[in-house]
Amino acid sequence: MKEWDLKLRHAEFTYNRTPARAIGCSPFEALYGINPLTLTDLIPLPTECKVIYKAKWRAKEIKKLHEQIRAHIEKINKTYKIKTYTNRKEIEYQPSDLIWLHLRKERFPTRRKSKLMARGEGPFKVLGKVGTNAYKPELYRDMAVSTTFNTRDLSPYVEDDIGYGI
Repeated sequence: MKEWDLKLRHAEFTYNRTPARAIGCSPFEALYGINPLTLTDLIPLPTECKVIYKAKWRAKEIKKLHEQIRAHIEKINKTYKIKTYTNRKEIEYQPSDLIWLHLRKERFPTRRKSKLMARGEGPFKVLGKVGTNAYKPELYRDMAVSTTFNTRDLSPYVEDDIGYGI
């Protein structure tokens, strides 16, 4: 075998033997119930210490392990969901409402060349709702970007008594 092929196989073996955070064990252990043997595991054991597995007991152990992994994945998914929805805005905009648009550097590189430039622009009129958390504002013609924005990039336009929006 070529040297790069051996390195690739070693990397794959290492990955399959390393515990994953989401499932709480290694992918190999999740599938077979045990981790694969390494070179140190291949050292011969005294014959009186060897364990003989019974198939029925082994199947119960694998099912138990899979149930533990499923419970762990569900627990991790709940924590991810809580973290995701903590900063989510639940603001409903109606068509023809006025909004401010947050100019992210990734999306508007020409309008955010330095940190001293304005971070918001507007007001823009809402044309409609696109999804559960996205809206389509009426943009200027020179803005060559997608017209759908998440609510975290939008804020309501409030006119103060001087006549300027804040």
